[in-house]
Amino acid sequence: LLIYMSVLVSFLVLSIIHFSLFSFLFTYFSKPMTFFLFFFLMIRRPPRSTLSSSSAASDVYKRQYQRRVRDLASSAMLLSLSLSLLALVPLAQAHVLHEWATIQYQWPSPELEQEAIRSGEFVPESIRLGEVRQFDDWLFVGTPRPHGVKGVPATLSTVDMVDGKPVLAPFPSWEASDLNVVGFDADHKGRLWVLSRTEKEDQLLIFVISSGELLRTVPLPRRVASVSVDDHSRSYTSIRDTDAATAFMLAASPESGNTGEVLVYTHNHLGNRVKGLSLPHYFDQAEEGSKSEAKMMITVHQDSCYLSSPKQLYSLRGDEVKNSSPTDINMYAVAQGHAESEFQGLLYHPVARALLFARAKDSAVYKMAPFSAWSNPYEAGMVKISSDGDGVLAVVTGMGIDWKYDVLVGSQNNKFESGEVNYRISVIPTMDLMRNEQRAEKEAMDYSDL
Repeated sequence: LLIYMSVLVSFLVLSIIHFSLFSFLFTYFSKPMTFFLFFFLMIRRPPRSTLSSSSAASDVYKRQYQRRVRDLASSAMLLSLSLSLLALVPLAQAHVLHEWATIQYQWPSPELEQEAIRSGEFVPESIRLGEVRQFDDWLFVGTPRPHGVKGVPATLSTVDMVDGKPVLAPFPSWEASDLNVVGFDADHKGRLWVLSRTEKEDQLLIFVISSGELLRTVPLPRRVASVSVDDHSRSYTSIRDTDAATAFMLAASPESGNTGEVLVYTHNHLGNRVKGLSLPHYFDQAEEGSKSEAKMMITVHQDSCYLSSPKQLYSLRGDEVKNSSPTDINMYAVAQGHAESEFQGLLYHPVARALLFARAKDSAVYKMAPFSAWSNPYEAGMVKISSDGDGVLAVVTGMGIDWKYDVLVGSQNNKFESGEVNYRISVIPTMDLMRNEQRAEKEAMDYSDL
């Protein structure tokens, strides 16, 4: 565009000059033939290889334009080569952290364990895994107690090693084992945010992890499926407000559709209040008459918040949710259309800047970059980071991040099988996978023109 503008300006200037010469020659030259020869000699056709009457300058512009086109073509070829090499990077090898054929608890005494078995308070076949989270040396595991199901002695525990074997110790103690925990999350300040279900209502309980002290009990206006906590600096209202945090909760089920809500609790700021925001009309639900295997999840990191429906992932701005009116919520689909299989887990990885999720279709773990996947369908935008069945059992129950930013995966069999491994907590070395991808990108780069 600049080249063409330069040519146009040059043409206008030359036209003015020629018009002035024409007037001058018409006035002072007496013979028309002399004027014609002079005017003809003043016009010089530019060389065919140039864009203007200035040959040297236009050749420079032409070479610069060709160099830019060549660089863009090289960059496109390099990007295509990098993506091809990334597809050849081997999948991360998940390794087993803990596994059980039957879940064992750290009972206060053997007599109490036997009594629980006789009374039906402890039925190993009834136990199913839930969420997994780690904070420092504490590894938290949920074992949900669905309505009407007996035989689960505690629903929130830490994993302890006794005689070289992993056992579950109820948190914060056996006295709190009657809590019916449906979800939880740990923040960076050593607090555990627990969703507890009673017959009347759901409650948000905030514990100090190191001491087990209950800091606050927050009644919730409706049933909640998942909680995620943002305790970074953007939740603060002043430089001294270091205890502030915001809990984002998804109050929805696979069948609820757009009748669900996103609940926001502002802890130690903005009035310690719970606010409910309705899900938009396009929030999908499970197919009518089908048995849904979806697990409704919400995950947040600073201002980025993501949640799952049965076959779609959505993003929203956390700061907008905190300051929105109850009917004002803007949600955007992460990818086009719907996934082929229902989602069973959701986790945002802050280092990889990617969403990690599992599906009911297989037992693999996938990742997707939420900022670049919006123009593609799910099957084209997601990348498998673990092999199907490689260190992970058939059903993924929950995911978390350990202190090395690797991914913890809780999984179990579809049904309890006596004598077989039925429960497993695995670790996917996500950071090694990222380093392999970066190495492949570096090896794919072409430095020959430097």
